[in-house]
Amino acid sequence: MSRKIVQNYYKIVYFCLLLAVFLPLIFYRNTFSPFHFTKNLLFRVLVETLFVFWLVLAWADKRYRPRLNLLFWLVNAWFLSYLITSVLGVDWSRSFWGTLERMGGFILQLHLWLYLIILISVFKTKEQWFSLLRLSIVASFLCSLYALAQKANLGFVLGGGRERVFGTVGNPALFAGYTLFNFFWALYFILKRDARDKWRKFFVGVAVLQFVTILLTAVRGAIIALLFGLVLLGILYIFLQRGKKTKIVILGAIAPIVILSSALYLARGSDAVRGNEFLRRVTDISLQTETIQTRLTTWHIALKAAASRPVFGWGPENFSVAFAQYFDPVFFKSFGSETFWDRAHNVFLDILTAQGIFGLAVYFCLLGGVFFSLYKIFREGDDEARWLGAVLLVILLVYHIHTFFIFDVFSTDLMLIIFLGMVYFIYAKFTGREPETKEPEMSPPKPRKFVLVGGLFIVFILFFVLAVAPFKTNYLGTRAVVADWQHQHEQVIGYYQRSLESGAFPAYEIRHKLAGYAFSVASAQKLSQGEIIKTLDLAISETQKNIDQHPKDYLPYLYLGRVLNYKARYNNQAVLQARDNLQKALALNPAYPRIYYELGQNYILQGDYQNALKIFQEALNLNQKVAISYWYVAATYARLGDYQQAAKYVLLAQERGYEFNQKEEATQAVVIFNEIKETAKVAEFSQKVATLDPTAQNYASLAVALKQNGQYQEAILAAQKAAEIDPGFAREAQIFISQTKPLVGSQ
Repeated sequence: MSRKIVQNYYKIVYFCLLLAVFLPLIFYRNTFSPFHFTKNLLFRVLVETLFVFWLVLAWADKRYRPRLNLLFWLVNAWFLSYLITSVLGVDWSRSFWGTLERMGGFILQLHLWLYLIILISVFKTKEQWFSLLRLSIVASFLCSLYALAQKANLGFVLGGGRERVFGTVGNPALFAGYTLFNFFWALYFILKRDARDKWRKFFVGVAVLQFVTILLTAVRGAIIALLFGLVLLGILYIFLQRGKKTKIVILGAIAPIVILSSALYLARGSDAVRGNEFLRRVTDISLQTETIQTRLTTWHIALKAAASRPVFGWGPENFSVAFAQYFDPVFFKSFGSETFWDRAHNVFLDILTAQGIFGLAVYFCLLGGVFFSLYKIFREGDDEARWLGAVLLVILLVYHIHTFFIFDVFSTDLMLIIFLGMVYFIYAKFTGREPETKEPEMSPPKPRKFVLVGGLFIVFILFFVLAVAPFKTNYLGTRAVVADWQHQHEQVIGYYQRSLESGAFPAYEIRHKLAGYAFSVASAQKLSQGEIIKTLDLAISETQKNIDQHPKDYLPYLYLGRVLNYKARYNNQAVLQARDNLQKALALNPAYPRIYYELGQNYILQGDYQNALKIFQEALNLNQKVAISYWYVAATYARLGDYQQAAKYVLLAQERGYEFNQKEEATQAVVIFNEIKETAKVAEFSQKVATLDPTAQNYASLAVALKQNGQYQEAILAAQKAAEIDPGFAREAQIFISQTKPLVGSQ
């Protein structure tokens, strides 16, 4: 192979490596998980393409092969531990593919590992690495500009008008983590001795913008990490610099940060701080804070889960399975509560739960290797190496402070990979461990064309398997949702069928969205019975596939149980099928009240009110602060004819904030209190019914209830409202009013 061809291959690989840093900017709004999905698909294609060219390049020229050192082997050990624990976990399929929400899994780790191997094999000079870092800073700059556009609520941005910004990363905490890396890279170039003036001015502007956008995320962990990193970097800079003036300037910059941060924290209880939403949030780091309480509860669950599978863990991406098994009912407050957690929100507990002691030990070894490399840099490197080593040390500590309360996604994973590559390079380069081959060491040429063509053919196939098929599944799923908004049932079903025909990732999530659509169709009763049954049957068939693929996940059983509960209205045999699936869901998540509710409804469908009452009582006992549990108990007592007990639990539900915002519930409450002659409550809930469904009949009923409760003037107004809504009620209303008016004076 000629040198010219080698150089062309090198340019392709080099360009692809640089191009990767712009992927955090990419998103496509017409997909589910728009800020994670497209980035990952493009990264897969990019890495697979450059891998083929790099393979031929490394075969032809030994200069483009990785040099083996401690860090190289530790990175490989970490990747191997991820593979082993994925295979040995409770759901290898999810460990391999990841989830739509996070887009992680072995498939991402494999591509990140390949990217790192190619990166350290091809980038041999500091200028190459600095070019990569500069471009990453530029990408981060654009991401921060987008965050400002979100804050300004500009019409063209996705996610505008919110209190907290998230750029193109999709989540304030994840955006802050991504920006932290680039902020400290920018500081490195600002304080670097030989920095060009034009670059320095640009990086100063970028750093200021990044600092502001990190604050605008209002992520406490990120802000603490940011301030800690600034102070530590300033201290290290003072020790590494020789000039007194520079040290004074740095001290002058550190002091206000420390003083202002301390003053704000000490004044956290003042009206000035409490009255400002941003200051109130960032200074509220008490253990009693709701966010911190949920973190602590999640960590407790993670520790219990890790103790049950201590060696190899539950497998990467399977935290949701572990979380369900040890679910704490405190998370459930009502429908819509955040009861599904797929991360422990702590980097160490995430690893411990997913990969066990084995994986955590390998991770600590990798950390030890990084610290050892940085130590060698400080000990053996020149001034430039030591300064870069200082920045790397700060980034490492800042990263772990931030991820002590959060997790990684592709954008932060990519930054971490670049960080590891930098540590590898600077350790090898500045300690004299990276020999350079002056002339290309050429290998026999014959097999290379076959390797290139064959490799590109494989990449072409993988492009369809790992990118096109998932994109089609995701995109068509979103079209089904849009068609649902437009009430186009046939199109909804068509899109879902086309989306799921290949069964490609992320079919799991799309199937559950189909099940959700089936719930709404069956509940609304606006289609023909045949169409409703057809929709339910499709949802049943697809949801069963999720159970077959993920038998230890409670969620598909719950979805299938709910669909079958609806199907039971048309086919009695579905009652027992639903119960079987709901009981399986309960075995996998024994403390989740929502499953009990569905199981209770299942018994009601069969007319078994005693068992339904027992199930609802069990749900109530799980968390006695949940208002809706009291209502379910009340409604079941009413079915049993025990209206005194029913009324008692209605009042308990009200005490806990239940608002009876469904007309059917308020109507049932009217019946309950009517049976025990509680006229005040009958009037109260009749008013609720009329407000929710303002028909003439409901206002007429309200007028009667108010009159029975002695509220004569209000009763007259309700009767007048009934006649106003429907003139057909005018005669009866006039009679009612004439009979009620004489009583007004006695009210």
